[in-house]
Amino acid sequence: MTTYLSFIKRATVDPKERWFIKLDSKGLIREIKQVFNPEEYKTIKNRRELLTKEELIEKLENDLQMRQMSKDQTDCKSNT
Repeated sequence: MTTYLSFIKRATVDPKERWFIKLDSKGLIREIKQVFNPEEYKTIKNRRELLTKEELIEKLENDLQMRQMSKDQTDCKSNT
């Protein structure tokens, strides 16, 4: 996720473009999909929440923090 996070922060994208994310059972991001035509996507029945670039960056940063906290807790348990 760090690689995609750094990429999306630097990328110049069309302001109309949106993304949606898929989560795993732990609530962590497992997949990111880019939507080039949000107006067309809105017609789909079971659609996911569309995110702007800024919202996606926020979600990716939160996901990174959750992964680091989870890793830290795992490391602490293995050291005891």
